[in-house]
Amino acid sequence: MRKIIKINTAKLVLFSFIFYVASAFIVYLLEPDNFKNPFIAFWWVMTTVTTIGYGDYVPRTIPGMIYGIFLYLFGIGLIGIILGKIVDFFTYYGRLKMEGKLDYTGKDHFLIIGWSKSVQQTIEEILLSRDVTSDVVLIDSLKEAPFKHERFHYIQGDPTDKKILRKAGIDKTRSVSIFASGNHSDVLMDGKTLLVASSIERYAVENEVNIYTIAEIVNQNHVDMFMHAGSTNSCCPMKDSRT
Repeated sequence: MRKIIKINTAKLVLFSFIFYVASAFIVYLLEPDNFKNPFIAFWWVMTTVTTIGYGDYVPRTIPGMIYGIFLYLFGIGLIGIILGKIVDFFTYYGRLKMEGKLDYTGKDHFLIIGWSKSVQQTIEEILLSRDVTSDVVLIDSLKEAPFKHERFHYIQGDPTDKKILRKAGIDKTRSVSIFASGNHSDVLMDGKTLLVASSIERYAVENEVNIYTIAEIVNQNHVDMFMHAGSTNSCCPMKDSRT
């Protein structure tokens, strides 16, 4: 049983399937008069190992009862391990989603880069709006998603990395919003925003896609730098949004 617990899930499922089918034929051979065909025997095997036990079919002979006891001891334990692995799978999936390691596969979503309290308010307004049904995808370096919502998806990583942008479904997004985040100086925050905006623009050019991008610029004096860097075609600055 310890070896079964450690075994690969795919091998475990295959072994279980073979075991239950073989058990059905064994029961059918032991009591052909009681179990009219192998499928009825298989029905009894599955209702037994899942502890449902309808009682519509039961073994009548000593050999059949002995094999039924074997199913109780081994078959039920086997199905319990499979159910446990299924629960573990969904737990693992949920953990990966919370840690931002799963790809976003939807489309027409709002892609937001950078996390702060003001960003949280923006996301909540989008999710609570009755007129908007699109998902919201966030890219940031947080260890896990800041909150849970059925239409919210978190991607952990560097927004200047092409793989992370692709992971967030940037090709199919409705718009990208870059927010200044962190408690750094205006120069550092706007410098980071400019770098991310430039990375998105480069991605759009290389992949020949149109990506509507809005960028938050903390310092009014930095707007000209964004324009000089060539971000005016893909970046619409929100001037002095923090002042």
